[in-house]
Amino acid sequence: MYIVRRKTLTMKVLVFLSAIIIGFGSYSQTVTLPVNFEGGSVVNGDFTNFDGGTGTVIVNPQSGGINTSATVGQMVRNGGQVWAGAYLTTATNVDFSADPYICMLVWTTAPIGTQVSLKMEGCGGGCFQEEDAFTTVTGEWEALFFDFSGAPAIYNRLVFLFDLGNLGNGSAASTFLFDDVKQLTNLPLSFTPGSQYFCPDDILTMTYPGTGLYNWYDAPTGGTLVEAGSSTYVTSLLTADSTWYVQDMTPTTIPATDVGPTLKGASDPTSGPASVFFTSNLNNGFWYSVDIVEKIVGGGPPPYTCQYTVTGLNLTQATSQSLTWNHVGATDNSQWTYNFPSPVPMDLNDNMELRVTVSGDVGCYISSHHSGGDIITSFPTTTSGGELVFTGHTPNANQWMGFDYNVSGDYIDPTRFQVNAIVDCAIFLPIELMEFYVTPENGNALLNWVTASELRNDYFLLERTSNGVDYETIGKVDGAGTSTGLNAYSFLDTNPISGISYYRLTQVDFDGASTTSWTVVFSKDELLEFSLSPNPTSGVFTVTTTLSHEQDLVIEIRDLLGRVIESDVILDANGAVLKTYSIEEYPSGLYSVLVRTANKTKLMKLVKP
Repeated sequence: MYIVRRKTLTMKVLVFLSAIIIGFGSYSQTVTLPVNFEGGSVVNGDFTNFDGGTGTVIVNPQSGGINTSATVGQMVRNGGQVWAGAYLTTATNVDFSADPYICMLVWTTAPIGTQVSLKMEGCGGGCFQEEDAFTTVTGEWEALFFDFSGAPAIYNRLVFLFDLGNLGNGSAASTFLFDDVKQLTNLPLSFTPGSQYFCPDDILTMTYPGTGLYNWYDAPTGGTLVEAGSSTYVTSLLTADSTWYVQDMTPTTIPATDVGPTLKGASDPTSGPASVFFTSNLNNGFWYSVDIVEKIVGGGPPPYTCQYTVTGLNLTQATSQSLTWNHVGATDNSQWTYNFPSPVPMDLNDNMELRVTVSGDVGCYISSHHSGGDIITSFPTTTSGGELVFTGHTPNANQWMGFDYNVSGDYIDPTRFQVNAIVDCAIFLPIELMEFYVTPENGNALLNWVTASELRNDYFLLERTSNGVDYETIGKVDGAGTSTGLNAYSFLDTNPISGISYYRLTQVDFDGASTTSWTVVFSKDELLEFSLSPNPTSGVFTVTTTLSHEQDLVIEIRDLLGRVIESDVILDANGAVLKTYSIEEYPSGLYSVLVRTANKTKLMKLVKP
């Protein structure tokens, strides 16, 4: 999943003022996008650190998942200011006109929902634009995206700000790895949770948007090709969580001029490599094949032995691939398609060269043209727009519909797109749970839930986690046994976790069978308490905050792409603040609610079934 967010807030001014005060220092060399920290392209001295942030280049300590690079960037925030960070200077101003998005891979053990900010500066620090994203995982690499659409080409500093608004302490949660900072023309596909679980022993049909030729693999690079040249893939039985990687293989032809003179071969006294130069028209593309016309003419008795060597070069990226083949035959004039051993990467406006060398008997030549006039084909590696469609799944009749699962897609840089099917099928709760929500009460977390009916319900366990994975039991409440009326329950957590925590109910039958409810989110902080009720919501919900002293408060509701659909500014707020909002006119899905003060930012996920 990915979130792109745009904003203008007071914190920008604070960071800007800090930049003026410290002057940002100097740098040893400039960098160019993409920034991948490989081969000494960035060294430690290239980072300009400020206000408690330290940027370095290190050996990748978390190689795996979507990032197996040898070296990565690291940011450690250790005291200083809440805007501590570092920046790199680019060789030229960054042009966002054709590639308005920046993708950056991030790894951290900081909590889910931690803010990651990428700030572009120019004019010696006097002009800037800052964009934010929020982590959706912890302890694994993910791709975050930043929207700089419409940004002018006046910025030459990449400023990295992690957990902006909170003071770092040098711990693991204040340490961030980042890599592969690059521009994109389009965002990768966005995926949203479906309306059903994928149960074990199901077969799932996945359809990629569009009508192109798509290859499906079982690994982000290499791996087994499980489906070739199809927009649809039918899975085997789903017995565990499964991941696939899809790649757009639809050929794109690149018009090019003829290769060299009309005839060029062993009988030409000036014989040598013939080249044609062209500019790539693909972003995130790969050049993988060449059409060549061989021409063998009489220069003695046949057969003739001719050797052809074709080299494809990306002059901008200093990469190349070559292939050599021998042709033995009589007089001939035929067109052949040859694939490079590995494709040559090519980005938009890269300078490319096709070089052909001919050797062998007198009479071996290469012709300068063939029908169609196009000699180079490539394939794009990402596709934009649309949603992956899941079909062919028949839900179990006694399946409980809930929201503690996801179906997601992540950008695998640079060639494949990741698709996850999460196997999670629960059985009907023997209770009809109408409500389950949490609210703050004098620094505590008050859990409330209501059932409409119960069947052989022995008791409820109250469970809590800080990371969304490892739950602990914090309480037990007796059930009503068997009941057809409404039953209201509550439980007070008098020692809630500092920061964001998650609660759920586990209902236990008299025979020991158990089922689990959805999850609700609660935030406790000495300066800012924040809860949503109800969550999930049918459309109308209340944001409840508790502030320890008078301060300005900003409340924002965002959709899955990070676009603000509702915002509120409350001046000089103090104590308890209750605000009711409605998203009834918006579609079902996952939303984000952010609450900000001058030095704190809190985020919670809001589900609308």
